[in-house]
Amino acid sequence: MAVMDNQVLDLSDQEVLDYFGRERRQVGDSKRFEASIVRQITDLGMHVASQRPEPGDFPEDTTLITAVRRYYEVIANGQIIQTISLTMRVIQSFGVHADTNLAVRGAAHEAAIVQLFRDYNSARDGDIEAYATAKAQQLGASPDEFALYFAPTLTLKAWDMDRQKEDALRNYFAGFREKGFELRPIRDEFIPTYQPTRPGGVIEVPAGTGPGEIERKVEEAAKEEARQNECHAERYEKIKIASLNRWPDTKVEWRWALVNWGKWKFHFWRPVTLIRDVELVLYVTITYLNADERLKSIFLDCLKEAAVDAAVTGVVTENFDAAVAAFKAVFWKLLKQKIRETVNCLIPGLRLVEEAGNWRVL
Repeated sequence: MAVMDNQVLDLSDQEVLDYFGRERRQVGDSKRFEASIVRQITDLGMHVASQRPEPGDFPEDTTLITAVRRYYEVIANGQIIQTISLTMRVIQSFGVHADTNLAVRGAAHEAAIVQLFRDYNSARDGDIEAYATAKAQQLGASPDEFALYFAPTLTLKAWDMDRQKEDALRNYFAGFREKGFELRPIRDEFIPTYQPTRPGGVIEVPAGTGPGEIERKVEEAAKEEARQNECHAERYEKIKIASLNRWPDTKVEWRWALVNWGKWKFHFWRPVTLIRDVELVLYVTITYLNADERLKSIFLDCLKEAAVDAAVTGVVTENFDAAVAAFKAVFWKLLKQKIRETVNCLIPGLRLVEEAGNWRVL
């Protein structure tokens, strides 16, 4: 009896991701996945002639990690000032059952082969492959005339969105409510794979890094931006304006497992979630060539005022680049054109430090 080689249950298959990842499925929704193996069967000049269910459930936990990107309006005193987003994990758990399918090539022995397959009894006949091979020899049929393959069906058992990020964001926004800020969700986008946006410009340091080392890195980043703007800034100031403890940072890796299920031994490609704790700390910085105390006071006042919006939107790392641009626009508006024209090499900046622990399997 011929058995299709390289049997794989691949949860990253596009057919799986499209069906379960692009919209909200309901518990009980099922989808049979066999398109790729059917193409192989067709290429061999065969067709599916019969099938029988495998006993029992799949022996491994089957979980697919997809995502929802939720968009929010940031509102200040009744006015929308920015749109931000969070990408949140969706954990979908499945029950898996499968059929052993019989594919045959149109031949004189087809009807007899199908009847042997239907008559098979695992308690009486033992291994189905050995049984079918022996019976086929009695018929004088060639092993090339038929094949067995594994056809899984996934049934959704649970759909859960990890709301840790959203809860942390709402708690953070609560601290700005008295200043007239609020957060309003506006829409969800379903995403087949969970890959959070990791923008540039974030300063990542290991957990346990001392305050002095963190501040040194913040200063280096500010001065490097000055150099990129061909400014040899002599003065530097920073203000720590916000922090968010225990921000849940997650990522997904795909790993192989070798699974035995009944007569089948096959490769299982599945996602594994890694998680780490992160503390986000937001600084505003400014570099400039020189200025008297009066101008320095103006700079710092403008930084602090512009930092209110930055603190609200910039601590969410998926939108950090947009927060930097918005912060600089507010800063220059506050300084007015006369200040900008009279002070050389005046470069405001926003620096987000991510103090991250080691990745660990969730």
